[in-house]
Amino acid sequence: MDDDPLALRSTRFKHVLIGSTAKQVMRRANRSVLVVPSHPGLRKTSNQKNGTRLMERLIPQTLSDAATRLVESLKMNSISEKVRHGHMFVVKQRNIHWLADLANLYFRMAHIPIRFWSKVEQWQRWEAGCFQMLNGDRYRAFISGTGTVLAEKLPGESLWEHLNRGTLTRPMLQAAAREFRRAHQFWSGEFRGGWSHGDASVTNVIYDPSSNRARLIDFEIIHAKSLPTAAR
Repeated sequence: MDDDPLALRSTRFKHVLIGSTAKQVMRRANRSVLVVPSHPGLRKTSNQKNGTRLMERLIPQTLSDAATRLVESLKMNSISEKVRHGHMFVVKQRNIHWLADLANLYFRMAHIPIRFWSKVEQWQRWEAGCFQMLNGDRYRAFISGTGTVLAEKLPGESLWEHLNRGTLTRPMLQAAAREFRRAHQFWSGEFRGGWSHGDASVTNVIYDPSSNRARLIDFEIIHAKSLPTAAR
């Protein structure tokens, strides 16, 4: 495939991929779906000769729209950076403890099958544990004190940054699909089944062009345990 910027199409089910790239993402990622937040700079395209819309009627409108807006608006963790032993770390600290419970109440009332970790200690263990599970081959994360998690900063930029600049390409999405497929092969004791990312948005996928590798970050949201593995 060539490296031309990715074409996206706006539908009532969210901005979704179309064409041959969509088929590649779905085939390589298995059950993974990248949620692309609404963005005024996205243009509609009338060229559909390479394929059809991705995940037609797959994600309910309430899940793709309401949940995305709410998650993006909630800033219960402060984020900063610090150098530790010669390595740059991202520091996440839980500041507003009650906001998670309020958000989870909304999710339950709206029948949206995701939730924030409301107990700080549980969030810390999940955040650091997921990072280590997925990225521990080269990078590390650990709990530091009350309500704080340190994760080594990953090289590259998020797919959201590329999307904003118009530099998002097929190889980037293919790399993301490979990583989601790999991640879903891990066993999760929390789910008693396959692991999943509760906030699989383009903001949480970091692409490193030097290795053509995508990595996942930001694990403060988890799917409801009632969801079967295939649905997650």
